[in-house]
Amino acid sequence: MSQDDVVAALIDTQGTLFSEEMGAHVARNTPQELFHWMEGAILLSARIDAALAVQAARALRSGRLHKIDVILATDYWDMVAVLRDNGYRRYDEKTAEYLRETAQWMRDRYQDDLRNMLDDDPMWFSSG
Repeated sequence: MSQDDVVAALIDTQGTLFSEEMGAHVARNTPQELFHWMEGAILLSARIDAALAVQAARALRSGRLHKIDVILATDYWDMVAVLRDNGYRRYDEKTAEYLRETAQWMRDRYQDDLRNMLDDDPMWFSSG
């Protein structure tokens, strides 16, 4: 059984991917979708119920806050409000700041494209 077969079997038996639930279309392999998935992964990494992290990620997308340029142009407190209003209360301010810092880092280091990380060290992503 190949690695792809194992992944497909896990998805079939375990249900919907978090990325799908939050609306991150990673299969498109576009900078915006990959950034949204990274944003979702950041939300999922906190000590918070996964359903609330997914809800917050969906709300960020709904508010166009899954785009680096929009995040950087949005008032900090507006971003906090989106997180807070969507169940991400305990970590709303800290997470809003971290997401803004991450967006700026992506802009400065990778020109808004997560795929440019591959240019840093291709071995980082190798399977072998």
